Amino acid sequence: MNIGDEGAEALADGLRGNTTLKHLVLTTGSAGITSTGWAAFSRLLCDTSSINNTYRSNHSLEHIGDGYYHSSNPDGSGKLFRSCFRGIPPAVSQYLKINKEYHSLKDAAKIKIGRCHTDIPVEGLFEYKLKFVPLLVSWFVGFRTSTRKCRNCQNATIREFQRRELSTMYELIRGVPMLAVDGQLRLKSSCGRKRKFNE
Repeated sequence: MNIGDEGAEALADGLRGNTTLKHLVLTTGSAGITSTGWAAFSRLLCDTSSINNTYRSNHSLEHIGDGYYHSSNPDGSGKLFRSCFRGIPPAVSQYLKINKEYHSLKDAAKIKIGRCHTDIPVEGLFEYKLKFVPLLVSWFVGFRTSTRKCRNCQNATIREFQRRELSTMYELIRGVPMLAVDGQLRLKSSCGRKRKFNE
C-alpha cells in the first residue's frame, strides 16, 4: 500500500524504543516513500544529534522492504532468514547491516557511536576528576572487541577507532593534568616502598 512519507514517519516514531521487531516488510517500489520518509528511518536507526541519542536509537531492526527469502541452514537445523536491501537508500541500509551483524544491541550501539561521533566530549567529566578513567578504558576495550567481531569492519576503520580512543584519553588527562601526574608519582613511590620491603 502507498503509505507515503507520512506513514513512514509514523512507523519510525512507533518503533522508537522497540527492541523486538527485526523485519518491517513493505514494497519499497509502491510505498511512495521519498527522501523525507527514508530520513525518518535513518534517524530511527541512528540519531546522530548526540551520543546519548545514538545509544538510544533502534538497534534491533535488521530489514526494511520486501527483498527477503528463506534458505536452509547448512546443518539442516531449519530455515535461515536472508534479506537484501533493494530500493533502500545507503544512509538507511548501512545501519540495518550493523543491526544485523550484531546480536548484542550494546555492540551495535557502540559501533554506531564510533562511526558517527569523531570525538567523545570529555569536558563534562572533568568535575569527576579521574574517576571516569576506568569506565572509559573498559568502554573502549569493549568497543575494540565489538569491532573485531564485525566482518565488515576494515583495518582502516579499526585504526580510526584506536585514534579516537587515544585522543579521548589525551583530552581527559589534559583537562586534569596535575591529578594524572600526582597519581603517577604516588604509583612510583608505592612501588619503591614495596621494593624496599621485599629487600
